[in-house]
Parts: sequence; structure tokens; C-alpha cells
Amino acid sequence: AGQSALPLLASRDLDAPIAWLAGVPVSARRFLADARQLACALPDGGPAINLCADRYAFAVGLAAALLRGQASLLPPDARPDTLARLHESGDRCYALTDDPDLATPSLERVLYQLPASGEAPAGADASASVPAFDGQCHAVSLLTSGSTGVPQAHAKRWDTLVGDVAAAVPRLASLLGRPSLEGLTLVATVPVQHSYGLESSVLLALLGGAAFDSGRPFFPADIAKALAAVPRPRALVTTPFHLKTLLLCGVGLPAV
Repeated sequence: AGQSALPLLASRDLDAPIAWLAGVPVSARRFLADARQLACALPDGGPAINLCADRYAFAVGLAAALLRGQASLLPPDARPDTLARLHESGDRCYALTDDPDLATPSLERVLYQLPASGEAPAGADASASVPAFDGQCHAVSLLTSGSTGVPQAHAKRWDTLVGDVAAAVPRLASLLGRPSLEGLTLVATVPVQHSYGLESSVLLALLGGAAFDSGRPFFPADIAKALAAVPRPRALVTTPFHLKTLLLCGVGLPAV
């Protein structure tokens, strides 16, 4: 990458958690090793259609694709007709999934299996440096279904994603009365393949210094359980609909 290279991670302690997997912390150093290991397993070509439901698996896939110089396509769903339309583009795209039962007809598929707790990836480098990517590279395409039902691609460059997070971090930190987002853990109910879910969970961690819970709790009791499983300070990334349901149900919420 040239002079416009922008790093994958914000300046941070690489041994501090960047994610939480079922209540178990995963360090940024471990995340970088997992991403490099997956990058070696990805096919040539691309882009990668990142269908991973687990937020950590998604983040590893996003980073691995960037390491291979590939963009990530983020469709609104994983229905066969949606995937078929993406495949019609003529690119050498392939599906990246963490679900062994997910059907990806006519698409080459890479299955990502979450790392076992404490299990170091093969060839993990304890002193691994943080990679940087050309700011003008095509990083992701967010795909929304238009009125025709055909996914419309909204391409985002890496410098756009970095800039969006850079604008959000000081405002969020100020709102929380904190000097930065370091030490903050995010629990999100929104899917990571959508712009809001992407920027407000995974990217706030990678580029903003926070950490994220890997799950996507839906029911109020599951949201409360997910919040209780991560340390304070913690924040809930959700939608008005989810928030209203959560507040009306009367379930006891851990402090956020």
C-alpha cells in the first residue's frame, strides 16, 4: 500500500479484548492472527460474499478479504435467489459462511469455523503488525433490495469507512463522558451486513478502539443475558423497534 494506506485497527493495546465470544475475550492480536490464517485459505478472485452471522466470524472474514485485496459483498439476506443474482455479475465471487448448513447454489464456498477458546492459530505471530490498506481500495459493497427486489450495490472505499468512524468516535465518547471508546464493549441486535450494524459494531471496534460481542441477541431476555456476559462499560446498539420492545417487556437490564 502507498502513502494513503490506512490501518485495519485503531491504535490500541493488541493484548486487550477486541471481541467477546460467548463471554470469552479475544485479543486484537488473536484477531489479526485469525484474519491472516483465513486469508491464506481464501480463493483467488473475489469479491467475497460475507454471509457470516457471528459478528466475530464476519469481522475475520472482512479483514481476510482486505488482506487478499478483495472487496466484501454484504447482501441483505442469504436466500438462493439473492445469491444467484450476485453470481450473475460475472465476478469470481464466492460465499464465505460460518453456517455449514447454508445452501450456496453454484457458488464456491468457504466455511469459517470459529476458533476454540485458547487455541492459537497455526503460524500465529506474537509480534504481528497491524496491516494497512490503500484508502482508495474498494472495501465493501452494501446491498439493499430495491423496489424490484434486485439488490442495489452501494460501494464503499476503505477511506470512507475509516472517515465515517473517525467522525463518530469523538461524538460518542463525548456523549459517554469518556476520553475515547477504549474499554467500551458493544452488544448489537442489528445484523452486521447492514450499514448501521457494520459501522456501529464491528467498525467501531476495529477503527474506533472499542470491543464487540460476537452474538446478535434478539429476544429481550437474550439481550439482557448478552449484556451481562460482557464487562462494563458496555453499550447497546439497537433500533427503535427493539428498544421499545425491550423497555416494555419489563426484563431487568444490566447497566449500560
